[in-house]
Amino acid sequence: MFFKIIYLIILGLFLLAFIYNFVQSLIRDKKAKKALKENPIAVKSTVRDVQQVKGRVYISVDFNSSHNRLLFSETFELYEGDIKLEDYPIGKEVEIYHNDMEGVEKVRNFPVQLQGTKVKLEKGLLFLNSALIFLGAFVLGNTLFMYIQAKAFTTDIPLVGENGLYSNYFYMLLMFVIYFILTNYLVASIVDTPKSELQNYLKFYGNVAKARVITYKFGRNKNARGVKESIITLEFSTNKGEKVETKLTSFLYTETQEEYIDILYDPKNPKTVVYLRQ
Repeated sequence: MFFKIIYLIILGLFLLAFIYNFVQSLIRDKKAKKALKENPIAVKSTVRDVQQVKGRVYISVDFNSSHNRLLFSETFELYEGDIKLEDYPIGKEVEIYHNDMEGVEKVRNFPVQLQGTKVKLEKGLLFLNSALIFLGAFVLGNTLFMYIQAKAFTTDIPLVGENGLYSNYFYMLLMFVIYFILTNYLVASIVDTPKSELQNYLKFYGNVAKARVITYKFGRNKNARGVKESIITLEFSTNKGEKVETKLTSFLYTETQEEYIDILYDPKNPKTVVYLRQ
């Protein structure tokens, strides 16, 4: 009985975690997009490239960061119906918008908007988190139904075994693997800033530094070109002279493997860094 109840509790806790993550992500996204509508900061940029692929439009712009004075690019993925292509000829000067992050202690979201487009919530993230809630509710509901059918609450039928609720351990192992993967996603989603938005934030607000690579090793992930990611331990000094040691994962570093690399770091949290290829 003990393991059956523990299993139900675990499934229930995961469902609550999925719901919490959905609500928190939605609130963060709404708050960031509301600020972007009401009080955006405009940055001048130039259209560098426009491509149409299967009903979508990819507009790349170049801009100079007013904070670190570096030239960056940003690509916006839009639907053809969202814009008029004739408004974005190559070489045209347009504005891009971002939120004012002065006084914000920790960056959670950092949307960037292209002039002439509407501010929208992240539908992909909403769909994913909604699907997780459905998955959690389905698994919990199906398990409860099985318990009731087998009278598991009033009998000594085991959770797993020849005469148990599950005849073998494969299903339990599969569920363990699935929920282990989802645990990593939940922790990253609740605690961390999405990598793409963190990179955008550092383009506008990051400080430049030269870092020394102490150690590196190859990770398991590969990009579309088959290049392995590098997991790097590095150290650098901030503009205030503070010594910082932190870690960074990068596919770009794998191609060079230099001892000294350029990075952008968050002045509010110097351990937050991204690889900078100039």
